[in-house]
Amino acid sequence: MEFRVCSKSQVRQLTKVWQATHVVGMLDPGDKMRYPMHRLAGTFLRNAADVTDPAGCYAPTKAQVKAALDWVASLPEDSKVVVHCFAGVSRSTALALAFMASRHGVEWAKNELEKYRPMSYPNELIARYADEILGFNGELLNAAQEICNSHDYSGLFAMMKENE
Repeated sequence: MEFRVCSKSQVRQLTKVWQATHVVGMLDPGDKMRYPMHRLAGTFLRNAADVTDPAGCYAPTKAQVKAALDWVASLPEDSKVVVHCFAGVSRSTALALAFMASRHGVEWAKNELEKYRPMSYPNELIARYADEILGFNGELLNAAQEICNSHDYSGLFAMMKENE
């Protein structure tokens, strides 16, 4: 099984070019997929905001992460899965990291994610839930944190704060 990560706006193009068979999306509540996905064998969508506080409004839940992990585990081994969220940086990279780690181990998944999605900043809450569900004893969460700490996003975060 192969995985690629992208933003919502890149899904249509990536699924076509890469000939994806499945899509996993974690979108903001109320966000809709506004393009036809009928040619794909399956899609799995959940509404969850990109927050890391479990008490936050529309925070991803452990049940959502487990459902996504279970759904991907049920797919055929030759599946090509596109994982996306709004920007393709946080929620989707955390899910992709978990999907790949469940199949190939955490270190391989971390290296693969950094290779194919260098702007990754995996959502800590999703990574924590996946780590607990998959029994990685902190290894998956640590990998997600290492990825986050390996980038200097201070300029991006400052710009985002200015635009609030």
